[in-house]
Amino acid sequence: MPQFDQTFFSSLTFWSVLSFILMLLIVRRYLLPSLSKVLDERSQKVMGDLSAAERARKESERLLEEHRQLLAQARGQADAILHQAEEMARVIREEKQRETLIEVDNRLEKSRSPN
Repeated sequence: MPQFDQTFFSSLTFWSVLSFILMLLIVRRYLLPSLSKVLDERSQKVMGDLSAAERARKESERLLEEHRQLLAQARGQADAILHQAEEMARVIREEKQRETLIEVDNRLEKSRSPN
């Protein structure tokens, strides 16, 4: 195998190491800063998205609490209206019963009196 021939082995090793070091320097000089920049931008975007999500969560919790309060207030108003309607119905029913009793008494009296 020519790769392991002793006459070329040291020369081949030297050029392989030199090529590796040059590639390492090129990658470190040009590729790593670009990758680092992309990773930093992505990290900042993720952090921004997380803070936006947190703000949205807090806003939704605030709106949910506001909705619950409005719903409780509406239920209270509905209960008050229902209670008022029941009271009005009771008063009207009692009034109609009195009117009916008076009318019945009047008819009974008319029927008892001789004409």
